[in-house]
Amino acid sequence: MPDHKIGIRAYHLGRGECFLVQFKDKKRRNILIDFGAPSNHPLSELSAVAKDVADLSDGKLDTVIITHDHVDRISGFLSQKQIFDSIKVGEVWINGMCEVDEEDEVSESLQSCRNLVKPFREVLAETKTKVDKAFKYRLENNCPVEAQLDYVSDMVKDNKFRFLERTGDTADIKLSRKAGLNVHSPLGGLGNYDDVWRQNQITNINTRLQSRLENDPDEPAYTHPMFGDSFNRCQKPSHVSDSDFRTLRRKNFILGMSEYDLVEKAIDNSALVFTLDIDGKKLLFAGDITEANWYWMNYCYSCCELEDVNPDCPDCKEVQTQWADIDFCKVTSHMLDYEHENEILDLLPATSQLLLSKHETGATDKLIREAREKHGSNLTVINSTPNQLWSDIYL
Repeated sequence: MPDHKIGIRAYHLGRGECFLVQFKDKKRRNILIDFGAPSNHPLSELSAVAKDVADLSDGKLDTVIITHDHVDRISGFLSQKQIFDSIKVGEVWINGMCEVDEEDEVSESLQSCRNLVKPFREVLAETKTKVDKAFKYRLENNCPVEAQLDYVSDMVKDNKFRFLERTGDTADIKLSRKAGLNVHSPLGGLGNYDDVWRQNQITNINTRLQSRLENDPDEPAYTHPMFGDSFNRCQKPSHVSDSDFRTLRRKNFILGMSEYDLVEKAIDNSALVFTLDIDGKKLLFAGDITEANWYWMNYCYSCCELEDVNPDCPDCKEVQTQWADIDFCKVTSHMLDYEHENEILDLLPATSQLLLSKHETGATDKLIREAREKHGSNLTVINSTPNQLWSDIYL
């Protein structure tokens, strides 16, 4: 690491994420944030990243932080088990929704959320239906392998596997003499998705979907989340047989859930968004920004709990001032159709170092253009150069 207080190595894993943060305390400290990628990502690149993490950290990670258990954030550890078995890990902090009970079962809310994915897989397997590439990725991402979480918990001993959630207490968690961690997003995202709410949403989605299936001339062209552009109103996808399409329509639960916000938002709403405070520098890692996360990040704990935001609340105004002195921000790597990334850019000072991940969507390009106008040379864009496996940022 050059003569800087803090070094951040951002690994290029497509829609996956992995960051190694290094800084000097009495000795050099290493913090690894997430390590995952979709199943179709080249294993050779995951292996190269794991080896580089081991080499750069001299085989010792003081802290591992995992924002949530989506495949694109956690799968790399188990897939590169041979390398991580050789790395000494001091402690692991993980999203509180992954906490297990006495029978080693994950929380009921998280398991319920995962259960929503199962009917998709069952019907798609039954009908051998091909689905849109983007939907296939989302389906896989929301159904991680339990063994991945088990392996991460086994990387440390002596109760050094700990759970993070936002509470009313805003005191930093001490990671070392010079570093602290502060959580800005809630654990409560999953709690908002109870069975009654879920069933009401399914009914509403089915009603909207049925109008699209009835060839309403006033209905605009529609890109279906499962079938992509090949699905338009009553026209079935070209690659699906008549009988299979009838099966899919008959199972209204499947068609209704195919808009898919229920599963995705439930988990993403509980993704960790946090700052690392290192030797006077503030590093914001936006795990997955969603509406619920944005709400919890920008209003005081009491107003969030009451679900009644007072625009004149002094505590809320105090919370919102925290973004004015951010030195580095990693903006979420996907789902860039949300407007919340733009709101983050508006709040951050132009002097802050900004990291953005380039993807194929036009929204990404727009976000990068806007960030370039404000942050100039302080902007680092990853996943934009073929065969480049990482980028370094220094503070």
